[in-house]
Amino acid sequence: MTGTLIILDARPGRQRYGWLVSPQYCSTALHVGTWGSALEHFRTRPDVLLIGALTDRDRAAVGSVVRVSRTLGVRVVCDASTAGVSVLRAAVAAGATGWDGARATASAVFGRPHAR
Repeated sequence: MTGTLIILDARPGRQRYGWLVSPQYCSTALHVGTWGSALEHFRTRPDVLLIGALTDRDRAAVGSVVRVSRTLGVRVVCDASTAGVSVLRAAVAAGATGWDGARATASAVFGRPHAR
């Protein structure tokens, strides 16, 4: 992946995923706190939507978030270390890729080119 990563994470501390901005993973990472904010950045389609900790409203709609993203051609990754078990299960059931949040496993999730 060399394009844009949108990080959907309602928690403060936006540096958690900063290391993904590198030649190996992505050139741009945009951090948003809500699904509505993430959609604003879909005008120019991102490569990946990374789901972290969600608001209650977004948590309830995670299946829809994943399905809409995938319909628009965006790969979806759910960080199990921040999203929680119920969000991870719902996201994966809707077509997202589960990830343990570790740097050691990032290349398996983000390193492959995304077919468009």
